[in-house]
Amino acid sequence: MSKDEDFKISHVKLGVEGLDKQHKKILKDISNILTSSSEEDVLFLKKIQELKKIMFKHYETEEKFMKDNSYTEHDAHKSEHNKLKKLIEELETETANGNISLCRRYELLEILLKGLLLQIHRYDKQMIDFLYHKYEDKFFS
Repeated sequence: MSKDEDFKISHVKLGVEGLDKQHKKILKDISNILTSSSEEDVLFLKKIQELKKIMFKHYETEEKFMKDNSYTEHDAHKSEHNKLKKLIEELETETANGNISLCRRYELLEILLKGLLLQIHRYDKQMIDFLYHKYEDKFFS
């Protein structure tokens, strides 16, 4: 990973340690897969399957966090998760079927990376802001 990529990833922080660690891991994994996307299908597929597992676990954690805290935008946020879940599944399926070009790999990985960054900067940030305001009296009085 380049210093520039590491810099970008280090600035994707919400202030919630567990979520920040998961985001950093997912972003680093996507970046590493992008640099190795020309690998043969079997190795590439294995990396995509591991990324999918990590992403789905992260979304499960985040969705439980939202539900436990009665986040009012839970359904909309979950809908955004579902878009990226569908994308990683599409990448996995196309790779497993052996009918994906190198160009298509890059395209889907770039869309996935941009979508994840948007989710973190917009939707996750909104969630954290909501929780901050919901609980600020408990922590800042």
